[in-house]
Amino acid sequence: MAKQSTTKGFSFKLYQKRIDGSYVVSLVIRFNKQRTIISLPFYAKPEQWDEKRGRYINDEQAKDYIKEKKLSTVDRKTYLNLLHPEREINNIYLDNKIVEIRNIVTDFEKRRVPFTNEMIKEKLFLNVKSKTVEEYLINHISELKTRGETNTSQTFEDLHSSIKRFDSKFNKILFADINYKYVTKFYDEQRKLGRKDNGIRVNLSALRSLLNRAIKDGVGSPETYPFSFQYGTYTGKEIFKITALTKEKTRKRFIPEDFLRKFYEYEFSSISHIRTKALFFFSFFCGGINYIDMAQIKHSDIKHGFSRDGKSIKYFTYKRSKTGEFIEIQINNDIQRQIDILSDITLGKPAKDYLLPIIFSPDINPNLLKQYLSDKRRKYNKYLKAMAKIMEFPIGIDDMTSYFARHSFAMTLYSKTKSIDLVSASLHHDSVETTKIYLQSFGKDEIAKVSCGLLD
Repeated sequence: MAKQSTTKGFSFKLYQKRIDGSYVVSLVIRFNKQRTIISLPFYAKPEQWDEKRGRYINDEQAKDYIKEKKLSTVDRKTYLNLLHPEREINNIYLDNKIVEIRNIVTDFEKRRVPFTNEMIKEKLFLNVKSKTVEEYLINHISELKTRGETNTSQTFEDLHSSIKRFDSKFNKILFADINYKYVTKFYDEQRKLGRKDNGIRVNLSALRSLLNRAIKDGVGSPETYPFSFQYGTYTGKEIFKITALTKEKTRKRFIPEDFLRKFYEYEFSSISHIRTKALFFFSFFCGGINYIDMAQIKHSDIKHGFSRDGKSIKYFTYKRSKTGEFIEIQINNDIQRQIDILSDITLGKPAKDYLLPIIFSPDINPNLLKQYLSDKRRKYNKYLKAMAKIMEFPIGIDDMTSYFARHSFAMTLYSKTKSIDLVSASLHHDSVETTKIYLQSFGKDEIAKVSCGLLD
């Protein structure tokens, strides 16, 4: 059975006979010399189907059929068999699908987008679920926490809090509601509250990531996606460009050389402070290796080799968590000195094979390791701030964190060598342009220094 309507490019027909004698109502799409058959959740017997229209027979057509076949109008059973019990609602569904297909094809043609039957099918039968944006967001946060991605989950929790304050009806919002107008209004409201673009940018980047993920999962709304034309250049569509927001350039935080030397030479009495100081300068002398990465270095990562001039050397390699790059660090005297200090049993014995006293438990679940190290880093930063206060560091460096080690290394090495290329190689940057960002503060300070008293 393959009777169909004559609508150009697409039609409905009966296809695949069933045990009870009925057929599956199917949509046949024909564009660009392709043919795609899509089974619909409807069934009809041949006598219930209008071949020319591609629809279920209605009451008038049933009466005409009886007259044409010269059947007795009292033959109630024959009459009822001609009428499908859900003919009206099914026909409405089919009519709506025709309108949708025409709109989809018109949109593609208007934008001159080469399209396939599968592209039409994807738009026509988008898997729309009743899940709200808030439900999807909460589930995403839960998944991130389960995987131990604490920092990322916090970013989405901040997004949740910001939007809840902005929109009291957020719990009812669907993905199709998050359009250009909604995002623009959110941005304007945040600015009125006194928030800076950098903070709003983080929220909007998280929202963009969430919408992209939802579209990939089949629950998002490509049609109303507000951040780019990646899901279609629809006529008259406006997009919100996050990159157009004013990006406030913040000065890289580092410890000036005089204060860095004071820190290096200062003798602390607390075991926690002695350990924290040694960890900081281990990171510093290793080019600013971050806390999470240095915590996971093991004795088995240390290798022996020879330098180009034939001298025996020791080095270790680690995978940088931020970029996934494998980095080799040669253990010089400064690094070895920090390892020796940290190997003192009074500072704490790390778990088996770990080089530094950060991970003490050998049985940490891998899924919980990130959370464990995040908590340890938080305590580490707390100690650094307390130590800055003990050393009476001035405002600007009195709030030391683990990030100061990398920035301080960059500034100190550049001050000593005046070589951007060497600093870039030491920081393992892909481009010297990235290194220049680190050194911008240094350049501004030099300008301020030489321009002071020009007319004296």
